[in-house]
This record gives sequence, structure tokens and C-alpha cells, in this order.
Amino acid sequence: MILNTFGVIYSNHLGVELNSKMTVSFVLYTNKVKIDKTIPIYLRIYYSNKMVQISTGLSVHKQSWNKKTNRFLGNSLEIMTKNETLKLLELKVWNIFNNLLRQEIPFTVYSIRSKLLGDETTKVTLLQVLELYLNRMERLVGSDYSPSSLQKYTNSKTRILEFIQLKFNKNDLPIHEVNNSFMMDFLDYLKVNVKNQPKTVQKHCQRITTMMNYSVKRGLIEKVPFNEIRVKVPPKLVTYLTQEEVDRIEHRDFKNERLNIIRDMFIFSVYSGFSYTELRNLHESHTRMIDGQMWVEMIRQKTRRPYKVPLLPKCVELIERYKDHPKTKENGLLLPLPTNQKFNCYLKEIQDLCSINTTLTCHLGRRTFGSTILLRNNINIHVISQLLGHSSTNITIKSYLGSVPELMLNEFDKIKSVYERD
Repeated sequence: MILNTFGVIYSNHLGVELNSKMTVSFVLYTNKVKIDKTIPIYLRIYYSNKMVQISTGLSVHKQSWNKKTNRFLGNSLEIMTKNETLKLLELKVWNIFNNLLRQEIPFTVYSIRSKLLGDETTKVTLLQVLELYLNRMERLVGSDYSPSSLQKYTNSKTRILEFIQLKFNKNDLPIHEVNNSFMMDFLDYLKVNVKNQPKTVQKHCQRITTMMNYSVKRGLIEKVPFNEIRVKVPPKLVTYLTQEEVDRIEHRDFKNERLNIIRDMFIFSVYSGFSYTELRNLHESHTRMIDGQMWVEMIRQKTRRPYKVPLLPKCVELIERYKDHPKTKENGLLLPLPTNQKFNCYLKEIQDLCSINTTLTCHLGRRTFGSTILLRNNINIHVISQLLGHSSTNITIKSYLGSVPELMLNEFDKIKSVYERD
């Protein structure tokens, strides 16, 4: 939260009308309250629809700040000295602004900051850029971000700092040293040293770019220094179970309560398309009965979008089966799920016992729902996208449409039959 956003709009000292006027103000940055309860004072410069903020090095108690004048309250020698410091800093900004105007060359608010700090690109570091975004994520965990998302972004920061230590024998780098060449070497490091797969490399690149873009918006840096870098990922073949394999698992009695529960949780995923997170979070408050049909209404953690889908009878049956299970009765959850790690570990036991060649994971149940349960039964692709909770139909088409070759053959047979008649 920012307090006391005050500023005065000036024209240049020659009285020339400016195309883009500038605002200079001082603001209290309450997100960084110090141990002594004082609030840091930041200089804010707004010009041509862009804004930067720079620490003044001064701080003040909230009650000792004049909101109208943007100055310290009081008339002691110390207070007068601090107010004079702010005044001189403001005048320095306007001198820089007017000097840039006289040069009659294009400039931005970042140019003003650069002149004020004495080339800020040598002062901003890569670690500062990454931590700016991570600090925001930490504040918003539980609302805009999940703990797992924060962990993934933290891992990306860890990887890039490992690379800097290895290549440069440093713990940080000035941001102006981060360029296309740097990123290409970093991506090679992920592939060769860390043994990351292309998809993982792409995700690291996306996260670092996201953090860079945030710093651009906050005015810490002027632009993302490696915008030309793209990581290509080869298309991944979607694996799924056949209906015969699903039936083999569903109808097998393992004579073991633990494995029978895991079997049922996997079958629930197969006939609902729910990911592990949706299965784990499924609460009685998420269910609705509409015209005799049970629906689930929740917010998908991955996309943060509303998710409203009907449940097939098998899923309704499993909810009923476990409504009195101790794990579900104590917290209102509908399914007695273990941790994701244990879930996938127990699924490997089921895989061996049922002689399934495809590696069983919780996510395989979701892919089987999309391919075997929906696509093979000729469900409209737009409906499939909604049932899977995808943010766009393009994701569904890219992920699933080419995964079932029989669909192509069925459509091709229609054309073939036309020409056979001829």
C-alpha cells in the first residue's frame, strides 16, 4: 500500500508546452516498514505514462509526515535538514529533465532515473530483479499463487544463481550483463549440467521472463534483456489407458484396503478428469444437485478459473462409498487421498499387479479421461475443453486431438466411402 501520493505537474523553465508532462512526488512505502516503525520515503517520477520509484534513503513515522506538503513535520534543525534534502533531490530531477529537453532527443523516465543515479544499470542486479517478483508471490500465496508455484519460481532462481556461481564465480550479476548470450549459456547449462528435459528448460525460461517483465512494469529495469530467446519443445505424445485396461484395474480386488482405495481414487480421476489437486481439494461444499445430476463447482488451482462440471455415475458412486471414511468425515473432504508421492508410488504396485505396460500416475487418469472416455466417444472438442478445465480450446486441441488415431481413421473412412461409390 502506498500512502500520500502527491505530485505537482510542471512545464520546463522556458515555458514551452510539453507533449508529456512530468510528475515528481515523494511517497511512503508502507510495505517496507522498518523495525523502528518508520516508513521508507521513495521518490516517484512519472513521465510519458511510465513511472519509476527510487529510495531516498530517508524514513519517517507516519504521524510525522505532512501529506499536503510532502515534507517532514516540525521545525527542528534535523527536520529542516531532511526537508532540504528532499527539496534538493526534487530540484535535481527537474534539472535533469530540463537538460534532456534541451538536447532535443527522445528520452524516457528511465533516462531520468539513469542520470539521477549515475547509470542505474550498473546498480540493479539480477538477484534484485528475481527477488522483487518472489517477494510479491510470497505476499500473495493463498490468493493469487499456490505454494507449489512459489516453489517452482524459487527453483528457477536457484538454478540461475548456481549457473552464475559456476560460470562467473560470483553470487550475483549486474543486470546489464544479462543478455541473449547469457541466457543461451544458461539454457545449455540446464540441458547439460542439470540434465533437464526440454519442457523443464522451457518452464525455467518462462518463469525468469515473467520475473523480468514484472520488474519492467515496476520500473526497476527498462526492458527484458533477452526477449529474443525462445525454447522449442518437441510435441509430446499423450499416453493413456485403453478401456480394457481401465476395466482391468477397476474390477480387480487387491485383497488390500490400501490398494483398493488407491484403485478407486484413480478410477475417479479416469471418469472425472480431475488432477491430483482437484481430487485432494474436493469438498462437500463443491457439490451441487441440479435436476438430479451432481455437479462440481470449484476454482481450479492451476488456472485460477471457475470450474463447473457434471460427474459421471461412477464418480457419484465412489463419493457415496467413502462418505463415512474417517479421513472424509473429519474434514468434509469427499475422497481419502494420500500424498501425491504415495499415490503415485501405490499406483506402481497396481500397475505391476494388473500387468499394465503404461506407467500409472495420477495424471494418467486425467489423460485417459480426455482421450478414452471423451474423444473415443466422439464428444465435441469444446465440451472436452470445458470438462478438462482448460483455459482455451487451443490447449485441448494441441494436447489431445492427435492422440487418438482412430478419430482420424473414422473421419477418413467417410471420405473414402464417397470415392469408393464413384
